[in-house]
Amino acid sequence: MLSQIVLLFGAAVVVAGLFRVIRAPAIIGFLFTGILIGPSGLKLITQDAVAQFADLGLILLLFAVGLELSPGALLSKGHRIMIGAALQIIFTVAAGLLGLKLSVETTWPAAVAMALAITPSSTSIVLKQLADVRRTDSPVGSTVTGVSLVQDIMVISLMLFMPLLAGSEGSGWVGGFLKGLGSLVALCLFALLIRMILPRVTTVIVRIGGQELLTLFAVLMACAGAWLAGRAGWSPALGACVAGLLLAETDIRHQLFADIVPFRDVFNALFFISMGMLVDMAEVLERPIWIGVAVFVVLFFKSVLGGLAV
Repeated sequence: MLSQIVLLFGAAVVVAGLFRVIRAPAIIGFLFTGILIGPSGLKLITQDAVAQFADLGLILLLFAVGLELSPGALLSKGHRIMIGAALQIIFTVAAGLLGLKLSVETTWPAAVAMALAITPSSTSIVLKQLADVRRTDSPVGSTVTGVSLVQDIMVISLMLFMPLLAGSEGSGWVGGFLKGLGSLVALCLFALLIRMILPRVTTVIVRIGGQELLTLFAVLMACAGAWLAGRAGWSPALGACVAGLLLAETDIRHQLFADIVPFRDVFNALFFISMGMLVDMAEVLERPIWIGVAVFVVLFFKSVLGGLAV
């Protein structure tokens, strides 16, 4: 295990360093590292070996983003964020349905499912890029972050209707929808409760003092938010972001952010490396033109439609 960790970070340092020299985003370097040392490349490390560390990296990334954001700024743009996220989903699903029906032979339910799959933006990549250029709490950054998070919630909610697309009958899908709605309400109520008691907790922690106590508290909040969201059937990373947003209203937000950044950067690198390990290069090399065109079309139309929506 230790040899794999040494190999993993050694490859990450070399490849990410090379990408920095050519002024390319570090994310691309991490993804390339995963492809190089993973199952599709040299087969030096399995994706399972870094999966848990990668999950922690995503949790800490979204938690740090929540700490950077201003809850007041998000609330002031609430209507714009909600409308923008809804329009982006509608436009993308409609364009995806049209494109899929024209390009491949498939049923309408399958086309809807595939259109929903390409609708969400990669929240982790978007927020990582904003963090790298220090634009997370800028007017554009807060709007993009809000739309991205609301979009995730909306898409997860739409997934509750997947049994209908599969032709399920009866009350199964109704039960799933009610369960999802109930878990969302429970999470909101719990967040309100935490918001009321959190200032008292942070006051006690500051009074006790100690750098390590603040760091441990930050990691605890990130993991607790992720765990609660996961138990409720929602994205753990989304729960971590909500935990960060709650702490962003306290007086220790900047200190917590400074403490969590080193951990975030290390584990976040593991997350993107593990994503690179999932790429099946044999499949890519078998249909390089088709896959390249498909990726370009999806990115182009999503960018245009997202801009129109916001």
